Amino acid sequence: MVKMKKLILGILPLILISFGVYAQTAPYFTSTAVTEATEDSPYTYTAAAIDDDGDLMTFSAEVLPSWLLFDDGTQELYGTPTNDHVGDHNVTLRVAAGTDFEEQIFTISVSNTNDPPSITSTAVTTATQDAAYSYDADASDPDPVGSPDLQCFCKPRLAVHRSKLWPSHRHTNKCRCGAKQRHHQSFR
Repeated sequence: MVKMKKLILGILPLILISFGVYAQTAPYFTSTAVTEATEDSPYTYTAAAIDDDGDLMTFSAEVLPSWLLFDDGTQELYGTPTNDHVGDHNVTLRVAAGTDFEEQIFTISVSNTNDPPSITSTAVTTATQDAAYSYDADASDPDPVGSPDLQCFCKPRLAVHRSKLWPSHRHTNKCRCGAKQRHHQSFR
């Protein structure tokens, strides 16, 4: 009787598995995704998961923005967002064990860093004696519209030095400022 009981208890799990009573469980993520990134700074997140059944797990990236890469061997998500990537980006990672899987779905918010504006026009470098000099300056700011930047154009005062006009840094400059946009400023 004791031998029969041991035999039944020994083969019961096999019977349950063969009839589908014993179900495999899906692996699950144990790591919390990094959801904040900064423009021009490296972003990394290493995914971690557990499979309670001890099955071999595979990792994959189902949805990634263009600036991110995923190494399925190390489970590392990495990349460096640029000014073009400021905003929200959807990501979906998957861990699978056989046909069972779980997905980790999250959004990475890339924050802006202030990039310097640049002068996009070419200065007029010649002048005619006794005639007004004019130069229309254009500038561009690479930061996304809506950034709290303010662009200013400053007109240096000119001082006479050895019969030539030179910019003087000893005097207060006249500046014109405006809300961020493509600026066109004329100096006379």
